[in-house]
Amino acid sequence: MSMELNLLTLQEAMDLFKISRSTINRWRRDKGFPCIKIGRDVYVDQDQLTKWVTKHVQHVNNHDTENIPQIDNTITIGYHSGNAHLWSSFVIKELKLFEEELQKLHLTRRVNWINLNAPRQMEELVAGRIHIASLADLPIVNLLKISIIFPLFQAILLAFDGKSPRSQGISLAIPRGYDSKNIQNISKCEIEVLPNSGSWHRLNKFLFHHKITDVTITPQYEQENIMFEQSKLRAVCEPYSSLIQYYQLGKVIDFKECEDDYLTGIVAESQWVSKNEDIVTAYLKSHLRAHQIMRNDPLYIAKIISKQSGFPSEVIFRLLTNINWEAAINIKDLETLQNIALFNGLSFQEPKNTLDSIHLQRNYINNHYLETAAKQLNK
Repeated sequence: MSMELNLLTLQEAMDLFKISRSTINRWRRDKGFPCIKIGRDVYVDQDQLTKWVTKHVQHVNNHDTENIPQIDNTITIGYHSGNAHLWSSFVIKELKLFEEELQKLHLTRRVNWINLNAPRQMEELVAGRIHIASLADLPIVNLLKISIIFPLFQAILLAFDGKSPRSQGISLAIPRGYDSKNIQNISKCEIEVLPNSGSWHRLNKFLFHHKITDVTITPQYEQENIMFEQSKLRAVCEPYSSLIQYYQLGKVIDFKECEDDYLTGIVAESQWVSKNEDIVTAYLKSHLRAHQIMRNDPLYIAKIISKQSGFPSEVIFRLLTNINWEAAINIKDLETLQNIALFNGLSFQEPKNTLDSIHLQRNYINNHYLETAAKQLNK
């Protein structure tokens, strides 16, 4: 960054928003993303960037942008069918649990479900095009960090979703015929991973623990491709770790060295939440109902997910019974988010260069809606 001119490089802007170059180009073309060209290089003026974000967030909050879903009474939910720990939103969608809860409130709102990976959900949430996002832990941490940089956008963690101890569910996939007995053999190899994802965090911790510094990490935005192109090393989450073993496509190495629990959760924008309390509570009621069904009747849910995804029901059943479906937000989970943030050089507290789980709880957590949903369900 140039401190004199207060400029960001294009790569720094991409890292800030956790988006790809194609997204930056689309924002420049369609949304007037503020860029300046100096010679052959493109930069972003940070002052103009703040004004651009402020203007856009104000449009979102005032409901005066033609592309914002609230205009036609649509509630847009982001989910990711390619992450087993986030399957509760998939279940809510397939069983129409959210629509049921809205009907109980006599709300005639259309629900729009969009299947996106974490970076895309983050982008859409900041832009106001989705209202509730389903994300893993590192994307949640990054989204809360964006809330510090741009105060008019305030992300709120509403509930947790699937949890697993010690990062179970994320692995390094090794192709067939590759010598995986010695971890050091991955030196000078290329490893694909979804950028700034939970898998990305665990891969970096794994490499740090084994003192491996000469690998090339490349972005892999669509994990679904690994079922048809298993020729490279990849950091993957469930269900792909299990599917690789099920179809004997290779081996997987668990990231046991990463002591962080693997967490996923439900995030929304604070001002939208405060204006739509009944809708948020209705969604969290459907979230709790989905968890109960997944715990009590995993075979039934496995058949539903298998029908929609094509994944073997026995693999899905095993995963459903191994994942801890717990919405509650407790101190241990906040400390995990704290550890993840610190390892990635992030802070939730300004101007201090430290992170405090109590500060996190006071500013970025809202238990009220989850508690209200639980009471209404007599849980």
